[in-house]
Amino acid sequence: MGEIFSVNFYEESYKNLVSGMDAYFQDFKNSILMEETIELIKSKLLTGNVDTIRTIITDVIGKINSATVNIAVVGESGSGKSSFISALRNVKREETQVTATGMKQTTMEPIAYKHPKFPNVVYWDLPDIETTHFQPKEYLEKVKFGQYDFLIILSATHFKENYAQLAKEIKQMNKNVYFVRSKVDINLQNEHKCNPKSFDKEKVLQQIRDNCLHCFRNSKMDEPQIFLVSNNDLADYDFPLLTETLLKNLTAQKRYILLLSLPCVTDEDIERKKNSLRQKIWLKALKAGLLATLPMGSSFSDNDVKNLKARIEKYRALLGVDDASLQNLAQILHMPMENVKKQVKSPNLLEEKKDDSLGDMVFKYLEKICSTSGGLLATGLYFRKIYYMQLHILDTVTNDAKNLLKMAVEKKRLISQQDKLSEN
Repeated sequence: MGEIFSVNFYEESYKNLVSGMDAYFQDFKNSILMEETIELIKSKLLTGNVDTIRTIITDVIGKINSATVNIAVVGESGSGKSSFISALRNVKREETQVTATGMKQTTMEPIAYKHPKFPNVVYWDLPDIETTHFQPKEYLEKVKFGQYDFLIILSATHFKENYAQLAKEIKQMNKNVYFVRSKVDINLQNEHKCNPKSFDKEKVLQQIRDNCLHCFRNSKMDEPQIFLVSNNDLADYDFPLLTETLLKNLTAQKRYILLLSLPCVTDEDIERKKNSLRQKIWLKALKAGLLATLPMGSSFSDNDVKNLKARIEKYRALLGVDDASLQNLAQILHMPMENVKKQVKSPNLLEEKKDDSLGDMVFKYLEKICSTSGGLLATGLYFRKIYYMQLHILDTVTNDAKNLLKMAVEKKRLISQQDKLSEN
């Protein structure tokens, strides 16, 4: 009877893990795991193959961390390429000019700009096709287009025939190309100055889109989606839609690394990063829990505290709440650094001291027992500890990021109101 109970207990425990995994990853719009990987982990859980699952998770996390994204950007002089690439890399324009791998762009030599926090994300400034005098197919061969994940074509006016033909060639290579109309804010400002009484923002934006589609209509080509952006304020116009589209068309691992590298300009951006990081936390917690099935396989130590501190700093950097980001925001908002720091709680998260509840005391007692005996009870306890500790950290940093974004938006609103009052 004892053996039957033991077998049934283990089977039910692993089934619960599988159903929990199903429910967890179905909640996310963009999973960091491919469907076949999820199914593989589930099948190994049902058979209780602990060592294989840990190997799979280690391999998956390794592939996620080592994924590379190469983004090509092309546009004529004056289109705002440098500012656009700087905005995507979340750095000042002068920093982009300094960090180029090449000192000067020659006829067909793309210039590479690595992301400062994610060196596996590289933006390539391609030479303008108009200045090379190559046909689109030959141009793509010269710039070795096969090495890029997709191309962004940038224009501050309208798209020329060569760009339309270039997009056609890229589509035949089964790769994606995106059209971005830059400096939209400048167009709106000029139109408002010239026609203050009849100015209609939405009408002007539609005219810009129609003008961009002119060459495609003349060539009887499919009309692409045109993304209107302002490099001066990424939250306005179509930049959030652009980044969402770029992410949607990438593989799971590439999507994860590009998402984390992009600037957070809306609450939705922050939530997307949080959800991707939550998935990784789940995988690491499962791996740690499975390790705890072995006697003395896991215990909480001073080293774990150091790891949690490192995790806090990592999440702060990923979500733009680290000290360097706070200093930059203080400069932009013309506020004392101390005022900005008051908006965040994550730096002092581990310094908060609270009395242990009865539940915490019981949990610590069970943890001590499980650290010597192992088994599925230990798996559940360590999974819970790792997952909820890191999730609490992530939630705190996420709230910090949203508070800072709210403060920046409010400051921008006040400045806009002051500008309108001064105009009147």
